[in-house]
Amino acid sequence: MNIEYTVDSSAWLEYFLGENEELKNIIETKEIGTSYLVIAELSDKFARNSKSFDVHFLYIKTRSKLLSLPLQSCIDAGILKKNQRATKPKFGIMDSMIYLLSRYYNAKLITFDQDFSGFENVIIF
Repeated sequence: MNIEYTVDSSAWLEYFLGENEELKNIIETKEIGTSYLVIAELSDKFARNSKSFDVHFLYIKTRSKLLSLPLQSCIDAGILKKNQRATKPKFGIMDSMIYLLSRYYNAKLITFDQDFSGFENVIIF
């Protein structure tokens, strides 16, 4: 599977706002993937705001490949989270899993989350 970029929930939310042309270009023209974990995060965000996620989900699953996380990456996620928490107290297990998914697919992670600063192959807007 050829995926250039994985898109996290913060990037999808910004994309739906339609204000970042560089992000729009990546999502609309490149080979992208989205973790099932990101789908869960977005669904939660929309539900908390009493908004429907249906149209956005349809677009995501049409435009990107939906990706699952390999078992070893799930195991490695706990170690990564522990190591990152020393300097980034908000870095969570979902962050770890989304980053490791991107590494598994040899893709660049696109995000607006500053907790990924200093990570290899991460583009922070």
